[in-house]
Amino acid sequence: MRIGKVNNDDTNINTEVIFTYQVNGVYSGLSSNNGFEHHTYILLSNNQYQMKDLGCHYFLNLDQYKEQLISGDVLKLDSRRTLFLSFRKSSKDNTLFLTNSCNNRCLMCSQPPSSKNDLAYYFQFTKSLIDILPLDINDIGITGGEPTLHGENLIKIFELLFERYPDIYLHTLSNGRYFSKMENTFKFKDILSKNMAIGIPLHSDYFADHDLISGKSGSYNETMKGLYNLASFKTRIELRIVINKINYQRLPQISEFIFKNLPFVNHVAFMGMENIGYAVKNKEQIWVDPVEYKISLAEAVSNLSGWNMNVSVYNIPYCLSEPSIYDYLCKSISEWKIKFPDYCLGCHFIQNCCGLFNTSVYQSSGIHPITSPHNL
Repeated sequence: MRIGKVNNDDTNINTEVIFTYQVNGVYSGLSSNNGFEHHTYILLSNNQYQMKDLGCHYFLNLDQYKEQLISGDVLKLDSRRTLFLSFRKSSKDNTLFLTNSCNNRCLMCSQPPSSKNDLAYYFQFTKSLIDILPLDINDIGITGGEPTLHGENLIKIFELLFERYPDIYLHTLSNGRYFSKMENTFKFKDILSKNMAIGIPLHSDYFADHDLISGKSGSYNETMKGLYNLASFKTRIELRIVINKINYQRLPQISEFIFKNLPFVNHVAFMGMENIGYAVKNKEQIWVDPVEYKISLAEAVSNLSGWNMNVSVYNIPYCLSEPSIYDYLCKSISEWKIKFPDYCLGCHFIQNCCGLFNTSVYQSSGIHPITSPHNL
């Protein structure tokens, strides 16, 4: 495995060692490497990329990144001769992917977990990646899979990030179950006090629905315990409710439950589904068109806002929402996943709209342009 950072500085480069962009994209001199070596890809004006200190000649297909790479981007070249863009300096949506393993099996998971144990692989890769990331990063996400499966190695990753970037803001996605044990939470106490937040899903106020959606019996109790344990260390928590066929009719009740039982959370996000992965496999069980829950969502948002709780709506366009909650809609979809159908281009709200997931296999039947703020 080789990873490298794109750099505009072409001085002091061994010109005999070159990583070159070719339009017809052939590979040459590629060898398997079980380690994680650090290299610098030098971005030249003629679309050539020099890789330092390899001692061999590379020809790689960079068609998909032509005219996109800039200084500070990070590329990964795996043993199967596949090139990935691991970090885009210009993006606001960069994340460190720590594992494809998970101890939940959520019915709507957009990235179904693998049974393969990849923790050691991603731990080593992430450490190497952090070493060559640009020095001017303000924030980054931590995701998986379930990052806490790394246990105390996750602390080491956090420590590396805060050591390299003392002022960075980290947002970690987790199901929260690891923190149901106070001894686990206590191990993270120094990290939890830093500039970070943890996003944790609560699928329902009713334990059986939560367990059904998460695919794991007992997960509701563990997630709730985790929330309370994290709160005892004043952790910033974002509570996430992914709206689906099982929980959509209880959105107002969920909002009341949050206010009464989880008033310490810093942010509540109601989220539309990305219709890919398990969401497609379990469509009959999990899919509900957002037009069906517009009213209940508006009531839930109004409840939490009226109780002075910080609330937002992710992944749901203006045309699928009640006007009363327009102020709570966020441009939440990662920039590389966003699409707008042609008929949306004349919409009055397109500049502020989250758009649609270009990864979704199916979309709502209610999508339409709002041509005037009065034509709702």
